Amino acid sequence: MLLAGAHQARAAGVADRDHEPLYDAGLLASVDAVLLRLTGRGPGHALKGLAADGDGLIACLERELVFLGPTESGWEETGRWSHPHLNDVHHAIRHDDALWVASTGADAVLEVRGDDVRTHVLGGPLPDGDLRARSLKPHRVHPNHLFLWEDRVWVTRLHQGDAVVVGDPEQRLFVDEERIHDGVVHEGRVWFTTVDGRVVAIDGGGERRVLDLNDGQGPLGWCRGLAFHDGLLWVGFSRLRATRWRRNLAWVRGKLRGRVEVTDRPTRLVGVRLADRPELRGEVVRTVDLEALGVGAIFGATTR
Repeated sequence: MLLAGAHQARAAGVADRDHEPLYDAGLLASVDAVLLRLTGRGPGHALKGLAADGDGLIACLERELVFLGPTESGWEETGRWSHPHLNDVHHAIRHDDALWVASTGADAVLEVRGDDVRTHVLGGPLPDGDLRARSLKPHRVHPNHLFLWEDRVWVTRLHQGDAVVVGDPEQRLFVDEERIHDGVVHEGRVWFTTVDGRVVAIDGGGERRVLDLNDGQGPLGWCRGLAFHDGLLWVGFSRLRATRWRRNLAWVRGKLRGRVEVTDRPTRLVGVRLADRPELRGEVVRTVDLEALGVGAIFGATTR
């Protein structure tokens, strides 16, 4: 199991509008080590997405893709790709001889076939010019994760709480009223995280099951990153920090005022043992403190 994350170079303050400038390196990590540090163009550096690509990996920095190949001792960079429509890139996969890229800041998905790039816009007209160096927040849609389901490419939409087929948004899968991440196909279901600490699993017949990981002790953290590995469901949580964007989240409203660090819970990964009959249940059996490795935020996970 491999993780996409970021190293935090300075503490967040209540005046920070978002977290991007806080990060100085994107991190490829395992549960016990940082495997590779990556930096790119722009004011901040975070590894926001990760996907298996044959024997290699596709890693997403905010404004470019980084292709990684295995070595005897770990991983090495084998190439980079960028495009004027890349802004706050969160995920990329290969399918049907094409590269599909979630350009989250542009509210779009790029379909790349050789030199031909088609931009599927999800959130209104695409701004003119090179978008890589621009702030496009707030996002209307915030597409953040791509997955294959019934041989079609789907993308999750954070703000709409759903997933749609790229190129055919009328084909829609409702997930939750809360904002969502991920979209991992496993044993006939698609698995999503909600930012407030729940996991939603939906099967091919539309049956929806929910696993609530909240323990009644306050917010768990920003829930994002999901993978199945070694018989467990792994879910990522990033420490909640005070920024003006997160003041708008209902489930942390009132907890941010006057506090630089919103929660004492560190950025971490939890391993959940599932039992889904007759309903979806889970027990946290392992917790990995990622801040101990220098990972300040987790954005995604994958297995290969």
